[in-house]
Amino acid sequence: MKLIKVLLVFIFVFAAGCSSKSTSVPSQAVPSLTLDAYPMPGDGNDSPGIANIAPTWTPDASLSQVVGRLLLNGNPVTSLNLYLGQTIKDSQGLEFAASLDRLRDPTALTDQDGNFHFANVPPGRYVLIIDDVTSVSLLMQPAGDEPVLLTLEAGDNKDLGVLDYDDLPIVTP
Repeated sequence: MKLIKVLLVFIFVFAAGCSSKSTSVPSQAVPSLTLDAYPMPGDGNDSPGIANIAPTWTPDASLSQVVGRLLLNGNPVTSLNLYLGQTIKDSQGLEFAASLDRLRDPTALTDQDGNFHFANVPPGRYVLIIDDVTSVSLLMQPAGDEPVLLTLEAGDNKDLGVLDYDDLPIVTP
C-alpha cells in the first residue's frame, strides 16, 4: 500500500512539473549568435569557411611513408594485406631472417588499382611481406631472388614504383 502511495505522489509531482504554464524569457536576455564558420550555400557569405576546406594529411617528420603498386601479369592485385616486417640480425650483425608481428608492424591494403601506402613508419630496416590469409610470404624483387628490402630514415618518402610479378603466392579468383 505504501508503494502505491509513493507512486501516486511521484505521478502527481511529475504531472505538476509538466503543467502548461510557461515562463517567458525576454528576447534581450538571449543574445543572437551567428556562426560564419559553416556558411550555407546561397546565403551570400563568400568566405570559404571551415566547411569548404579539404582536410590534409600532415605527416610526422620523424616517421616515413612508403608507396608503390603491386601487379600480377600486368593486372592490379587488389585487397591484399602487405606488411613491413623487421629484419633480424645474427651476432655478427648480418641480416638472416625477417619477422612479422601482425599487431605492431606497419600494414597497408592494396586498392582497386594495386596501389599501397604505408604511413607513419618508424625508421629502420624492413622487408615487404604479403599476407593473403592462407599464407604469409616474403616478397622478392620482380626480376630476381633478392627480397624487397627498405632502409628508412626519419622523414623518408619511398616510392617502390610498380612491382609487376609473373607469379605470386596468393589465391587468385
